[in-house]
Amino acid sequence: MATKKVGLVGTLSKVKPEDAARLAVYVVRGPEILAHSDVSSEGSFRVDVSRATVASDSNYGLEAVVGPAGMSGHLSQVPQLHRLPLHRAELEKAEGTVHLAAADKLVLSAATLKLWWRWCRSYCVSGTVIGPTGCPVPGARVTVNTVGHTLGGFSKIPRVTVNADENGFFTACGDGPGPGAPPDAAA
Repeated sequence: MATKKVGLVGTLSKVKPEDAARLAVYVVRGPEILAHSDVSSEGSFRVDVSRATVASDSNYGLEAVVGPAGMSGHLSQVPQLHRLPLHRAELEKAEGTVHLAAADKLVLSAATLKLWWRWCRSYCVSGTVIGPTGCPVPGARVTVNTVGHTLGGFSKIPRVTVNADENGFFTACGDGPGPGAPPDAAA
């Protein structure tokens, strides 16, 4: 009996660990993102796609796309994405896992990564949550948002949520938009 999902696995070669950890592989059909997964710091990835999705009719072909992580809502705005065509018939016949051998031939140039990382900056926010009595608040939930100005006021998009420790201290890290990025675009 065939599994309900097909796992697409591969490795991006010649990518520094600090860059690989900020990348993701997206399975797309035209403008629609069907599935995605982060790339490990070693460059390996696994994206699980439902068989029903693979088998559904479309005027668009299936592709694996390599780009900055966290862009599932804004992938079309990222320049110089690397694309790898997927063969629908091969995926439909696969018994669980398909190795994308061509993924190791995708070479992300220093210029492309520089462009992406200028637009998708890493950040860390840390501090101590202090309550109204001046005491630290252990276990407080802290959410970091991207805030942008709109015609009607402002937009606020949550990016990362963490819990403060027993002393009220927290550190929240992630990737966010750089200069000139739309207010709701983040990596």
